[in-house]
Amino acid sequence: LTLSSGIAVSRCGDGADTDVNANDFSAQSATPKAGNQCVVPQGIFYTTSLESGDPTFTKLSGAGTFSATGCPGSLSPRSGSQAFHNTSVTTASNDGGRDMESSCIALPNTRPVQLSYYHIADLATLGGSSLNTRARLYWFTDASCSTPATTANTLLGSGGQTVSTSGYGNYLQSTAVPSDATYVRIRIMIWSSAGAASNGNWCVDDVSLEGL
Repeated sequence: LTLSSGIAVSRCGDGADTDVNANDFSAQSATPKAGNQCVVPQGIFYTTSLESGDPTFTKLSGAGTFSATGCPGSLSPRSGSQAFHNTSVTTASNDGGRDMESSCIALPNTRPVQLSYYHIADLATLGGSSLNTRARLYWFTDASCSTPATTANTLLGSGGQTVSTSGYGNYLQSTAVPSDATYVRIRIMIWSSAGAASNGNWCVDDVSLEGL
């Protein structure tokens, strides 16, 4: 069992346990010297395939034309007919690049969460360079996502992941949740060390958050 930083195995206390290990042991936010947490895993509490009526994403800033209505060129969405992409990539791997952001999402409770999304790029259009992707979760204490939690954000997978050019790749990362956070926004980044030379075709689809 491999646990992300800030996550530990917790056991339901006597009286709240079921004597079934699969039920009584779970991955929870690490709380040294505090009482054990006994929380039933939430499962997927946010999901979008960018279809009509689904939650959508918007681009924060930067060059290029953003679209959440499908994939460019020869690429196809992983599911349905919608996905998101931008016609320009940046060399910046941190916030302030061509970041794509979700709406404000309610957290079911304080627990570890796992972010999943799928990515693909058309190698023939990338100018000989690869694209990279990673995500950051922004934590808030209010339903308008205007008041940051004590820990304002968490970078997932610091090294990033290469965007797949052979079928859809899956970005999958988990993290603890700040104790005072009740809402979250997802920011997904796509970048390349070659910058504009890699302004090719790519798209992201099927984004979800799951309580572990």
